[in-house]
Amino acid sequence: MVTSSIIGAAEREFGQQEEIKKTLGKDDFIQLLVTQLQNQDPLNPMEDTEFVAQLAQFSSLEYLGNISTGIENLQTQGARQEMIGAAGYIGMQIRASGDAISKKADGSVSKVFFTLSSDIVGGDINIIDSGNNIVRTELLGASTAGQYEYQWDGKDANGEELPQGQYYIYMRGVGTENELVQISTEVSGTVAAVQSENNEQYLRLDDGRFVRFMDVVEIISPSNSDNNDAVDDNDEAGNNDEENGNSGEENGSSEGATT
Repeated sequence: MVTSSIIGAAEREFGQQEEIKKTLGKDDFIQLLVTQLQNQDPLNPMEDTEFVAQLAQFSSLEYLGNISTGIENLQTQGARQEMIGAAGYIGMQIRASGDAISKKADGSVSKVFFTLSSDIVGGDINIIDSGNNIVRTELLGASTAGQYEYQWDGKDANGEELPQGQYYIYMRGVGTENELVQISTEVSGTVAAVQSENNEQYLRLDDGRFVRFMDVVEIISPSNSDNNDAVDDNDEAGNNDEENGNSGEENGSSEGATT
């Protein structure tokens, strides 16, 4: 196929201009414009319309550059504020959207909370190790839509204890019309630290798992747990006092009867 040499030259010039726009910055652009004005032919000066068009291009380039810088600054400031807010979660127990669970050295396993969007007639729960291997599968019975809790016992399909570490959980359900039902999962744990990556904040739990700050759905203050424990202790102490008082009365009655 034969192409016009004129069209080919125009296409090459257009391509070169586009490449210059992509690679040159604001300072380079203005320097080229000044150089062009200094070296123009006095007998054939640059036309006003062409000069105005180039100035408009320069203004647009500068404006867009300022917008880009402003957006980057806002993102950085927003990430800092978000990190400061996330730091307030340290020491607190949280629930967040996710699928990572952990087994500790003492054999305890973190809980999983899951939500059924509709009724199911069955389904399964798969536990997956860090090597992406399914180490345990359990069946889900018929259940109505709602929220549930699940806690893996830390054993494989043969009932053998698996090593401590991080695992993942994947659930799927079958609806009343044999359709796949979405099952969303949430994990829980105590926040130990906050880390930032690519202007996004992550909470590191005390067992080494990470959850996104934006995925947190519930926060439980440790003082609430302490108060509940204190109430339980007071109740037990009160019960003991009552028992001791009853025993004293009984002993006093016995002594009086003996006398």
